[in-house]
Amino acid sequence: HEFGAKIVIIFSFKKTEGVGESWVIDQLGKVAEMVKGSGITLVIEPLESNYCNSGQSLGRVVRAVNSDVLRVNWDAANVARAGYKAYPDEYGHVKGLVAYVHLKNHITDGKRWAVFDHEEGDVDLKAQLRDLKKDGYDGYLSIETHTRYRKDFLPIIEASRHNHEVLTRWLSEDR
Repeated sequence: HEFGAKIVIIFSFKKTEGVGESWVIDQLGKVAEMVKGSGITLVIEPLESNYCNSGQSLGRVVRAVNSDVLRVNWDAANVARAGYKAYPDEYGHVKGLVAYVHLKNHITDGKRWAVFDHEEGDVDLKAQLRDLKKDGYDGYLSIETHTRYRKDFLPIIEASRHNHEVLTRWLSEDR
């Protein structure tokens, strides 16, 4: 908190045999209680091997904890990587809970996972952004720079510029 952070990204624990969602909810509830009143919002990022790996599980856990300081870091590519149709299907489960957004895309072909070009992949990021805006999201959009998974694309700096230009174009089209 001494760095002025208002949002802290967390994860929902690695799936472990014999440990159920109720334990995850209990633990995240304790963490949320610890940060209450600090001005920090915790956002759970979906991850393939974790309990919250889909929009449905994210929404269910965040709603069960029922704390204003626990929200969602929506990363549609991570949800797609976990085998779900991130947008629009899984996004519907987290509407109104999103407090941060990671932007990258995903191709399910068994070889690549974080495809860096926002204009290609399994997730329709342009439509996703339109829906986030329509649903009242006005927070940060973080462009993730996962070019190391994509050797046939631009180097990391140029790729970041490219996706910034794509994102800027998309956002200006919706005005």
